[in-house]
Amino acid sequence: MSQFAKLISPFGENISKGIPLPEYPRPQLVRDSYINLNGWWDYAILKKGENLTDYQGKILVPFSPESILSGVEKLLLPDEVLYYRRTFTLPNDFKKDRVILHFGAVDYIANVYVNDVLAVTHRGGYFPFWADITDY
Repeated sequence: MSQFAKLISPFGENISKGIPLPEYPRPQLVRDSYINLNGWWDYAILKKGENLTDYQGKILVPFSPESILSGVEKLLLPDEVLYYRRTFTLPNDFKKDRVILHFGAVDYIANVYVNDVLAVTHRGGYFPFWADITDY
């Protein structure tokens, strides 16, 4: 534990540990079918070039690993890579004309795999991006 006191706001004290920030992220563009993937994901922090063999714990998304709210409280160093994994199944009543996976912000490089297939690569600091994952 750090030698510094942990300060947490009333917002942080009251955040849902199930699905934090469950509301639709863009109210002006609400769709008939969507799933909010905020919540607990597997994570691993490895040195660049090190092979991922297992995940190290759980992280509460959408919070960064450095934050108290993430449950991780680890600083990602320049020579490290952060891996996330989440499993989900689309409900039977999900409208599946196209399935679009939206990310609100990822820093700096993200390689997104769906069913072990690279669906999209994104480069950029904290900008939203998306991938059509219908075929995966």
